[in-house]
Amino acid sequence: PPPPPTVRRPRLTKKSGSRSISESVPDSSTPTSLQSVRLLARYLSQPADSAAVLAQLDALLTGPQTGNPSTLQLIAAIIYLHEDNAKDALRCVHLGVTMEHLALTTQIYLKINRPELASKTTRTMQQADEDATLTQLAVAWTHLAAGGAKLQEAAYIFDEVRRGRGAGPCFLVPQINLPTKIPCSLKTAYRQI
Repeated sequence: PPPPPTVRRPRLTKKSGSRSISESVPDSSTPTSLQSVRLLARYLSQPADSAAVLAQLDALLTGPQTGNPSTLQLIAAIIYLHEDNAKDALRCVHLGVTMEHLALTTQIYLKINRPELASKTTRTMQQADEDATLTQLAVAWTHLAAGGAKLQEAAYIFDEVRRGRGAGPCFLVPQINLPTKIPCSLKTAYRQI
């Protein structure tokens, strides 16, 4: 029998996701959110299977959903972004109301060079919870995209998040095209993250 989820989770964090995937056999009772996490792990660990993963993802998105559909929407958007398919990624998350949906929507808008829509999304996030880490990061990402005087504000935000949360996590670096001229203070803040 496959190991319980409490055993599979640490294996995924240790980057041995393919072992965890091979041990877990999906069935009709498996929640959609777990199936989508399994697809993301498979997509990232087995790039040759990307076409099969995308087909299964489309089937999950159009089929009956069991469990939390927001997890499926987020993971589908992440996979579509890895495929450089911003249109489908946005389709998955643009109506979402969680902070994660809004943060990912902000990244997508910035990726497709729509900073005005990204700013509108970050204002929605600020209205919901101005102090949330995701809100602060999304605001910093929009400042990076705006450039100019906003770059210094982005550096301050990144520094504040780094001090509050500790240095290190990769999620602090957005998936957008950065301006070519970045002030030294911002480069320093990025290196410390």
